[in-house]
Amino acid sequence: MEDSFERAYTFLCSISETVPSSVHYIDALAEYILSGNLDDTMVYARYLDDELEKDTQSREARAICMNDLLKKLEESLLSIKPYLKKYFMMKDLFHIDLQEGRYETEAFTFAEWISRIFKELKPFIPKTGNRMIREMCELALEQPEEKHSLACLANTYFVDQKYLGSLFKQEMKVSFSQYLTFLKMRRAEILLSDKCLKIYEIAEGLGYEDVEYFSRIFKNTTGHSPSSYRENLLRK
Repeated sequence: MEDSFERAYTFLCSISETVPSSVHYIDALAEYILSGNLDDTMVYARYLDDELEKDTQSREARAICMNDLLKKLEESLLSIKPYLKKYFMMKDLFHIDLQEGRYETEAFTFAEWISRIFKELKPFIPKTGNRMIREMCELALEQPEEKHSLACLANTYFVDQKYLGSLFKQEMKVSFSQYLTFLKMRRAEILLSDKCLKIYEIAEGLGYEDVEYFSRIFKNTTGHSPSSYRENLLRK
């Protein structure tokens, strides 16, 4: 085991030499993830996988090195899209828990981990060529606690409200109100992990004055009431 950790440490110290411009590759990987380009994302991920394979000979050492790369990727993604931390427990998505020994029971690769990250992030990366719709999505993503109004946004962009609503649904495949609800409920899932927050406080913080209405929407979205969802989280 000590040899494995020593090899991992040596690799981490020399990764800038063994992987040409490793920061550049991680930043490029982040850009491709955010662009929604799965093919190019996986090309970069597999390249780094090959380097890990060459420079580490045990699964433990690879897991340590993967954690280092995942940490750099998390930092790169958050520097571009800080709002992502509102919707994810980042430590679960960008960290392999060595204490659980998952590296001993699962033969996952860095590329497989990146594929998982790509799929998790995809719903929160608006993919549209329309600047106006992209800005609307970014606004909602950055401020899920606000009561965004399609009417107000239509006035901001000097367009007809009905036209804007139709255009949004055409580009995003859901209505603007459905998109907002999706984001608010996902944010609620994250907030429920904080047992110090009361459910009514979470509801109010997300713009719902009626906690029963919030609970009903949450259950329709997740299949669980806020209280049972929290109980399940705390049992893990």
